[in-house]
Amino acid sequence: MGPTLASFTVTGASLGVSAPTTVGLLPLPAVHCVGLARLKSPPLAEFKVRPYNLRPAFGTRRGTPYHRPSIPKRWGAHSVPGEKSARRRGVLLVLTATVMWSLAGLFARLVGHLDLWTVMGWRALMGAASISIVGLVEWRMGRMDESFGFGPLSPVLALLAMVAISAYTASVMTTTIADVLIIYATLPFVAAALGWLVNREPVSPRTLVASGVALAGIAVMVASGLGSGRLLGQALSALMTLCFAGMIVLQRRQPGASIIAVNAIGALGSGLFGLLNSAHPPISLFDMGVLFVFGLTTIGLAFVLFMEGAKFIPSAEAGLISLLDVVLGPIWVFLAFGENPGAATFLGGAIVLGAALWRMAPDLRRERVF
Repeated sequence: MGPTLASFTVTGASLGVSAPTTVGLLPLPAVHCVGLARLKSPPLAEFKVRPYNLRPAFGTRRGTPYHRPSIPKRWGAHSVPGEKSARRRGVLLVLTATVMWSLAGLFARLVGHLDLWTVMGWRALMGAASISIVGLVEWRMGRMDESFGFGPLSPVLALLAMVAISAYTASVMTTTIADVLIIYATLPFVAAALGWLVNREPVSPRTLVASGVALAGIAVMVASGLGSGRLLGQALSALMTLCFAGMIVLQRRQPGASIIAVNAIGALGSGLFGLLNSAHPPISLFDMGVLFVFGLTTIGLAFVLFMEGAKFIPSAEAGLISLLDVVLGPIWVFLAFGENPGAATFLGGAIVLGAALWRMAPDLRRERVF
């Protein structure tokens, strides 16, 4: 969560749309660095070419036998030399990134005595520095063009990234971590709705049903927060999720642009905005160390690890692993600080997670994750 969007390329089926879609499932909270990114296909050498084989099969009409070509399974479905180790590497990298994102709430509570603007400013600046280093390395290696992958919609994407990163930091400082992560877990559904409104991408009935169930779960959780001072944080979480969804939809209109540049500019803007509003209180060496790790891991390092690992495993599996963020995030702050969001939040979270898993089930079966 700490959302960055940590995102990855998945098929449109993951959102219930008919075309390939870039989406961060996150949470998820793939939020720690705002990021949607285009995954590069594995090198040609990693694909095992198998010819189509003719095999007898029985048709559904009157049991008449006919011949049809058996379609090779997608990359990652076969057990071939080196593939298992590549998959293990992918799972390990994505899992490591998810654990890093889940620690965002812990970092936020460690510096909870500082004002919101100071935390926002230093976390975002540290994240901007780490992502910029990654971008420079990518550029030097020839993976980005001379414009650093900047396109006509990149300024809008950068603005959305800035708002999302800022809203995320503000939300974790003003409500429970469970509230933030559960609301962010509805990102695929919000992205599907925006995709239909903006790009007229059709939404599957399964996504509509899952979205309705997830909305009911959010309603249960929000109702429990009325009068407890958590409503502002929940509203900021919703704003963050909406901005990330907007990034997903706009990225589809500009698929060739680099999200690294967008993330770096967005994080830099968030950092400057935070520090301009900060009272600049004295910061201890320990607090500065926490802020440094907060930004480095949740905005920079986790993003890189997730995107690298997602190249070697099915997108549905990467999305499933990233859902652990919603579970682990509240656990860390409960164990360290005794933060208990209440039974209603757990119930709402269970409903949202159940809806997300049910929506992902066909993709998991298709990817042969189970």
